[in-house]
Amino acid sequence: MKLKYITLLSILVLGLVSFTTLTESTKYKCMIQMTNYTGEGAYIVISLINPEGAYEKTLYVKGDDDEWYNTVEEWWQFYGKKRHNIDAITGATVAGGERAIEVIDIEDSKIDAGYSIRFETAVEDD
Repeated sequence: MKLKYITLLSILVLGLVSFTTLTESTKYKCMIQMTNYTGEGAYIVISLINPEGAYEKTLYVKGDDDEWYNTVEEWWQFYGKKRHNIDAITGATVAGGERAIEVIDIEDSKIDAGYSIRFETAVEDD
């Protein structure tokens, strides 16, 4: 099954709605909205990237069938080597025209410190 990246992904990070936790991190609501397309739901990976441009941490994965994780190629180069436990941060794929709101947890020390968030997608090529 051949998969390809979707370039038609519109992402809106909703306000800095935050909830402080005891672990010195903040939770942020993130809305992911897909443009209309036909076909299967997209796998979406949200990652924290360090100031040097390398992967630091997987924040969320939309798509819970690990058989297809290798199709999110950039992220797979990071995740596939170490296979960090992501069970608590996975959910269903998002199809064309759909939207999803997820809560991502980011350590406070990473905010305003040169870190960025990367969104990557892959979907079946019909």
